Amino acid sequence: MAGEEFPPEVRLAMDYVSNHFFSKAFRGGAAKFVGICPDHLDRLFRKFLDCTFNGYVQLVKMQEAEVMFRVGSRVKEVAVTLGLNLRTLERWYRERYGVAPGNRC
Repeated sequence: MAGEEFPPEVRLAMDYVSNHFFSKAFRGGAAKFVGICPDHLDRLFRKFLDCTFNGYVQLVKMQEAEVMFRVGSRVKEVAVTLGLNLRTLERWYRERYGVAPGNRC
């Protein structure tokens, strides 16, 4: 992703995620911010990032979760901070890193 050139709509949506990823659900809000419909936002993300908008949000949240764990944050604290319930955090984390967040070294 780094160094790649994206259309303005994709860059705006990525900026929106960076500034709002602590909220729970915001696909519609991001699309409105960018000025396109949510389905078109997904099509653009699939085309340029090879994932849906929600998939990108999941990636960003799991990267932030890993940073938080490295500085000693607890699982529940990470979930609350990222706007996720414990079950979702555990499932997403296991899918991305192959281990439950409570079992990481």
